[in-house]
Amino acid sequence: MTNNNVIISVDNLSFSYDDKNNYTQVFQNFKLNVFRKEFIALVGRSGSGKSTLLHLLGMLDKPTSGSVFFKGKCISNLSIKAQTLIRKKYFGFVFQSHYLLQDLTVLENVMMPLQIIGVNKTKAIKEADKILRTVGLSKMINKYPNQISGGEQQRVAICRALVHKPAIVLADEPTGNLDKDNAVIIFKLLKKISKQFGATLIIATHDVMLSDQADRIVIVE
Repeated sequence: MTNNNVIISVDNLSFSYDDKNNYTQVFQNFKLNVFRKEFIALVGRSGSGKSTLLHLLGMLDKPTSGSVFFKGKCISNLSIKAQTLIRKKYFGFVFQSHYLLQDLTVLENVMMPLQIIGVNKTKAIKEADKILRTVGLSKMINKYPNQISGGEQQRVAICRALVHKPAIVLADEPTGNLDKDNAVIIFKLLKKISKQFGATLIIATHDVMLSDQADRIVIVE
């Protein structure tokens, strides 16, 4: 994997599992190169392995066989500790559910990734406040997740995923729990901020209309 423009790639990636003696092959010998600052949409039927592929790219699962490369180096065979360090620094995640911590304010939720990687509190507050203003949530910073709407919660989740300026953002059905109007808003916002921060964006979605906005569509089957 020597192409300097390739930020993350998979080579002959396979994933399978046994569930109560039922063997399931999710995908086999999958290959993919993703370029820096590219916006990729993973599409496929339910159960095709879109979410699994995101988990493998983000080192949340281990492949049955094959390799995942980040910046030309294999990351799928690293220790859990090494993978965790890479994930914290270079990856951002957005899921269908926002997973905001209910006992933290909006600002504190967004600050968290920065504090995890050692950014001091003053700078973390400044950066979190800045990105929240970008998405129109400056008046919500002291509210708690249960005090804001579903669309606002997902905007906070996007801010949390991008506040530390990751190289890659992995989004798994980020609009799945939203109505059509909010889904379009969130999708455009995720695309806009990722581009603004120079991040590569990989989204798994079943929504054809939304996936058409990507630079490239990858079919997972």
